[in-house]
Amino acid sequence: MRKFLLALGVVAMISGCATTNSTTGKANMKTVHQMPNKMQTIIFTDVNNPNYKVSATSSDMFDTAIFIDANGKKHELKNAPSANGIRLINEAEGIELFFGKGVAFFTPKKDAKELQLKYQE
Repeated sequence: MRKFLLALGVVAMISGCATTNSTTGKANMKTVHQMPNKMQTIIFTDVNNPNYKVSATSSDMFDTAIFIDANGKKHELKNAPSANGIRLINEAEGIELFFGKGVAFFTPKKDAKELQLKYQE
């Protein structure tokens, strides 16, 4: 009798652990909703020359951006690793724009002098 109850208990434990609830799997599934893309434009002004203005426009949180220089020429920039702030680059043209907390640093082309810019957050 003792062995029978022990065997029955083991079978109950195994069968209890093996059952699954199919509705639980469906309840745990998450639905990802994408937010509508919102265009963001930041206008940068040179610290030393307020007439020098450039802008960056993005619809994907600055993963990519369209950069318009002071001459009105458009450049495509992509996000690059940065310790803090946002860094956008165009390797082919040597353009680099780093910005964060109201301050920006802009390199207009390869081997060019870096410009310090400011913008409104």
